[in-house]
Amino acid sequence: MMRTVLVGFGVVGRAVCAEHLRRGIAVDVVDQDASALQSASEWLQHTFPGDDPSGNAWNIRSIPSVIGSLTSIRIEPSDPRDAGGADDWAGDGRPTLLIESVAENLEVKQALFRQAQADLPGGSIYCSNTSTLPIRDISSSLDQVERVVGMHFFMPVAQRPAVEIIASPKTDPAIVDVCADHVRRLGKVPLRVGDHVGFVVNRMLAPYINESITMLCRGATASQIADAAMQFGMPISPLALVDVIGTRTAFDGGRSYWRAFPDRFVSAPLLPALVKRKRRGRHDGGGFFDNQNDAGQHRLAPEVDGLVTRYTRQSRDWTVNQIHHRLAATLWAEAACLIRDGVVKDVGVIDDAMWGGLGYRMSLGADAMPVMDMPTVNDSERQSFTRHCDSLGWGILRTQWSGEDPIHVPAWLEHQCESAVANGQSPRDVLVTNLTASDHVR
Repeated sequence: MMRTVLVGFGVVGRAVCAEHLRRGIAVDVVDQDASALQSASEWLQHTFPGDDPSGNAWNIRSIPSVIGSLTSIRIEPSDPRDAGGADDWAGDGRPTLLIESVAENLEVKQALFRQAQADLPGGSIYCSNTSTLPIRDISSSLDQVERVVGMHFFMPVAQRPAVEIIASPKTDPAIVDVCADHVRRLGKVPLRVGDHVGFVVNRMLAPYINESITMLCRGATASQIADAAMQFGMPISPLALVDVIGTRTAFDGGRSYWRAFPDRFVSAPLLPALVKRKRRGRHDGGGFFDNQNDAGQHRLAPEVDGLVTRYTRQSRDWTVNQIHHRLAATLWAEAACLIRDGVVKDVGVIDDAMWGGLGYRMSLGADAMPVMDMPTVNDSERQSFTRHCDSLGWGILRTQWSGEDPIHVPAWLEHQCESAVANGQSPRDVLVTNLTASDHVR
């Protein structure tokens, strides 16, 4: 059994760690901030309140540095199913499966992996929990490029049943299989997607969040945006989702999208303003909302309310249906682009990613569905994203792409859909058929 090493003990890293412990998998945790690891016992008591309050059942202890001079600890659950963890790391030559959740910065991740490949035993596997950076870019300066894989967990990790698995063109397929098996050990479903900016879920998420914030600064209320998102099938408001994943992470994701597709993205200035004001999100003092209760009431923080007023342009009255249709058009257009770019083979992968990564469901009361049922959930139990968007009709979509306040979509998509309608066909069906052709995949 490979040793599991988790690098980064911030909000996301702690969530990934908790999933391993829930499955009885011992982990070595590494972080450059020694104080973050010193609070591990307190964090465990808060995360698993039903366990021994002393924390001793978890057998937390310092171990020799795993990577460079970074502080390292071992956490073993009270009933570890992973046979590893009994020996000091320095005396154990087993290969390691490393999962990093460090800053979403290319140079930081490359430097970490260079050090890790120098220090860890041969045969180790290097996984990045990046949400936006292509794996081919992260691994480009590394010696063992074939052993680097993307393993992207969605926030909140405990509530999302899927994990994106991303291979670069040079990744060994056998390594990808090992990573997929590890995801299954966590009780989650691996979604294998193409190595492009944002992969699937964050490629869909970046324009969706940006459009929501844009409408907030054009007169829509936080309550209207939440109602529209839930009417569309999302479990929470996109503004509350930003608070969950963190404003900095959301900003980095949007920036990566804009760099890749500058003609399709006009960045809303409110999000970087929140980052500058150190409104980091729910886990660090509040973001759009001061606390979870305010998020549930869709009550923006007073400071954010003032920023919205400051950045409001072209204010107008909105209905929930108008917001709903606009969000649908934004996501529908991006789904078509994912197919055209060869990130996914068909819309079924997008449906699974929307359900498993964003919690997109017909019934918000469907949380009791077994996690592993995701690939076989019937349409009667889960709303198809693509079918739902198509049901809105071309007239609604066309309205969103024209007029005084258009959604930015590539010209090829508009042309394809216009041609379909002119021939009396469904735009979505034509796109699915035509855009999966080999000459469109790159």
